[in-house]
Amino acid sequence: ALIGYYGQHAIWKKAARVKAFGLALWLIQHHPTHPELPYFPCVASASEYDDLYEIGRSAWLEHVHDDCADVTILSHASKFFLLRDNEFAVSLIERARKIEPANQILLEDLAFVYHLGLIREYDQSWLQRAFEVHKELVASKPNDVKYLAEFATISLKAGEYALARETAEAVLRSSKAPNLAEIHEAHSVLGLLY
Repeated sequence: ALIGYYGQHAIWKKAARVKAFGLALWLIQHHPTHPELPYFPCVASASEYDDLYEIGRSAWLEHVHDDCADVTILSHASKFFLLRDNEFAVSLIERARKIEPANQILLEDLAFVYHLGLIREYDQSWLQRAFEVHKELVASKPNDVKYLAEFATISLKAGEYALARETAEAVLRSSKAPNLAEIHEAHSVLGLLY
């Protein structure tokens, strides 16, 4: 209840962010597998403030040492780091995938981190890794229109033009009604190709 209360006000007031983050910090330290922990707004807002980020970073590093084999802890920690240190977030998810290679949620999390990284400046190796991860995700979920649309955009950026066209057209032909964002993304890919 307290986290919910402070979380509502955390968007507008730093004092509320600090209070909410203090409560989330207790969970990071004492219950890092709590299912709601990655979704607390105060944890995400910590990435905006150096002091809160450093406190949270130190708390998570206590858990994700080299011997950590808890997939939930690695996954939760990756969500904390993805806005400030996406390479470290990727490494945590990759460690979790070595423990549970068939875990579809981890693959989706990895694709999300790579997709997010393409919004900022990135190098060719990041783009190539994003392409490979999204290719694997689309192969495992060939009817998921959201992932198809993302893969079309990434294929275009990677210079895989035939694949980008084929994937964008698959989005538009999909019997599952894509939302407007996916339709827009598919049309944008085709327009850029033309």
